[in-house]
Amino acid sequence: MTNPLKTQVLIKIDTITYKGHSVIRINIPPQKEISFVGEKAFIREDSSTVEAKGPKLLAVSQLFQK
Repeated sequence: MTNPLKTQVLIKIDTITYKGHSVIRINIPPQKEISFVGEKAFIREDSSTVEAKGPKLLAVSQLFQK
């Protein structure tokens, strides 16, 4: 992650209680460009996080062009 994104994420971490359990909540602020972890980018597909490669990465990239 880029340093600005790390800072934005770290200041948005808090805990909530859900059904009697403490849960860490991490809020990710809206981004203006694709964020990479090392050389990889990830997207959500339904309830999973998957690496964005090839056409999927291009499709995500186009979302930021608008």
